[in-house]
Amino acid sequence: MLDLVMIKHVIPLLLLIGLSYSQGGSYALDFDGSNDYVEVSGYTGVTGTSSRTVELWVKTSSYGMISYWGTNSCGWRFGLRINSNSDYGTLGALKVEIGCGYTSGTTDLTDGNWHHLAVTFATGGSGDDFILYVDGNQESTSSLDRVFNTQSSSNVIIGYWDEYFNGQFDEIRIWDDVRTAAEIRANMHAELSGSESNLVAYYQMSNGSGTSLTDNSSNSNTGTLTNMVTSGGSSDWVTSYAPIGDLNSSYETDVEAIWKVSGTSASDASDGLTMTVGSALSTGNFAVYGNNNTSGTSASDIGSVGSTIRTGRIWQVDESGTVAGTVTIDISDATGNAGQSGTASNFRLLYRSG
Repeated sequence: MLDLVMIKHVIPLLLLIGLSYSQGGSYALDFDGSNDYVEVSGYTGVTGTSSRTVELWVKTSSYGMISYWGTNSCGWRFGLRINSNSDYGTLGALKVEIGCGYTSGTTDLTDGNWHHLAVTFATGGSGDDFILYVDGNQESTSSLDRVFNTQSSSNVIIGYWDEYFNGQFDEIRIWDDVRTAAEIRANMHAELSGSESNLVAYYQMSNGSGTSLTDNSSNSNTGTLTNMVTSGGSSDWVTSYAPIGDLNSSYETDVEAIWKVSGTSASDASDGLTMTVGSALSTGNFAVYGNNNTSGTSASDIGSVGSTIRTGRIWQVDESGTVAGTVTIDISDATGNAGQSGTASNFRLLYRSG
């Protein structure tokens, strides 16, 4: 763990950044686009006409079905796919098929990079019933002109319906409520505990081998892998480099990240801290960071740096691979004390490993 500390002599401030190792040691499922799929039989999560949110990380260079439940008839289906038909929107974009209609996003996802996808559906039949998000940004909204129903007995299929999926999935989450844009952005880079309210299925891809896909929520919606695992037991379980951080629970406020898709743009700020890189990161190199949800200043845990006060806010960074980034800290945002930053040369940046 690495802690960075920033000291101001007049009003000394301390900023700590903890560094540990990230999702690179976890797993994803790799689908070959030929005959692979996962089936969740007797699914007991959100069904019928209920509101819902589905989110996951996807890495692909091709088209195909992401997930499906219901029956393949008008009014009885709910499916997500990577669009393969330009008549239905942007090729390679996220497409949601609902009832007898569809809505699609605008980002071509077939670039071989990890992308976070989320779809929300609000019960009621009016307003923007469906909202699509890619990498935390809203892309599309759509209203239904009729009620659809995915039935209470529907199995959920991952990676197939009328098209097989070719690529990798990680961190599939199904909720029985409409997640807000803020909730989606706050959690997209963070591992969940599995006990969150309204979480009805959570596929963290934690197995690493075998033919079962564990539901890491408390609802036991276990999936079965089909045509995916050889006698060795792990052929389609692969190392995941989706930018998901394993942060201490005390540092999961305003979790943000910088990864390949971010390019050289500044990351979103985690309550005052942003990161940039001079050139786009390669797959597997990323940093995820959050903070301890504390503002103001503190006189504790200063060390022997000749200062008497620090920021109460502490950031923890979870790194995978190598990220040679520039860290920028807005002192006003970090402390909540506007007009107290003074001269930049009055600050020191310290770190603590351990």
